[in-house]
Parts: sequence; structure tokens; C-alpha cells
Amino acid sequence: MCDGGPVTTRRTQAERRAATTEALLEATGQLLCESGYAGTTTTRVAERAGVSRGALLHHYPTRTSLLLAAGEWLFEERVERFRKAMVDGGEGVDRLHRAIDVLWELLSSDSTAAWFELTNGARHDDDLREPVAELARRMTDRVSDTWADTFPEQQRHDFAGAVPALAVLTLEGLATRVRNFGDPAPSSVEEVIDLLKLLSHFLETPGEES
Repeated sequence: MCDGGPVTTRRTQAERRAATTEALLEATGQLLCESGYAGTTTTRVAERAGVSRGALLHHYPTRTSLLLAAGEWLFEERVERFRKAMVDGGEGVDRLHRAIDVLWELLSSDSTAAWFELTNGARHDDDLREPVAELARRMTDRVSDTWADTFPEQQRHDFAGAVPALAVLTLEGLATRVRNFGDPAPSSVEEVIDLLKLLSHFLETPGEES
């Protein structure tokens, strides 16, 4: 019999688990950004996620397992954002400029701030140090691979592999400086980004083939 009332659909166990996991990882990322590595405790994460500490421990039995899962989640989120932005990029020099803008948006974001806090904490944690270092290496490789796919014309240069590294390391250092101490000068951020874009003009002329 149809009474015209609302139809409710109960979530499956897998859906409930996925929702809880996402809430916990988001909460961990937020707390890493706001309170740093030391301030990201399982108790605070559970409170932020709106779940019991028992539920958290069911999914992540230790703080280390939670932080590693959050690191993987932050890694995938940042890589996917960069990949999608590159797929939607423009052409020629505009495309290179867009890549630099996207990298700056990514490296100055809260998710990257959370990542930095995790990597800093992992330096003094024997259980986290190597797994987090491996995530950092994978991040570098994925950005380089995406850059190579987006700018195949650059791959004829001998220094092609150094191009994304230059952009990432420059903008990463600038983002850290700004976040920790504020903009060092009113226009310095824009000037550094504009300089990277200016340098990108030289990359639009492929080197001679040997």
C-alpha cells in the first residue's frame, strides 16, 4: 500500500564504515593543520569526527595506524587535485602558468599544512618515519609523472625532470615561510610565482634532438 510518505533507505554496513572512516581521516587532517602532530590525539580526533573513541579504535587500533591512514588520504587527495587541474588546463604557456598556479594553491592549502605537520612529527617517530618518507617519494614521482604527461614537449630537454622539482621546492618553501611567519613582503609571493611563470617561457622551445 502506497501512503505517499518519504522513502528511507538504510545504509549498508560498508557505507557506514566508509562514512566513519572518511570522518576520522578528515578530522585527523584538520587537527594536524590546526594543532600539529603532538595535538592530534585519538581522543581529539574522535571528538572532532563525532564518533566514540571505541569506534575509532575499531577502525584504527593505534594512533600510528590512524596517522598513516591520514597520510595516505592526504597524499591521494593532493595528487588527485593536481591531476584533475592539469587535465582541465589550457594550451601552451597558459598551460604552464596554470600548472604553477595549481601547485601554489595546492602547496599553500590546509591539506599540505597538515602533511607538513605529519612529516615533521614522523622525523622523531620510528614507526612513522619510513612509511611517511615513502609517501613523500610517491608524491614526488606522481607529480613528476603528471607533469611529464601534461608537457611532453619538455621531455626533450636534458633538465626536464628538474622542472617540476624546481617549481615544487620553490613554492613549497614559500608556502612554509608564509604559513609560519606571514608574507615576507607585500608582493613577494606574487613576484616569485610570476618569476616561475617567466622561466616557463623558455621551456616552450624544445631542445635540439641529438
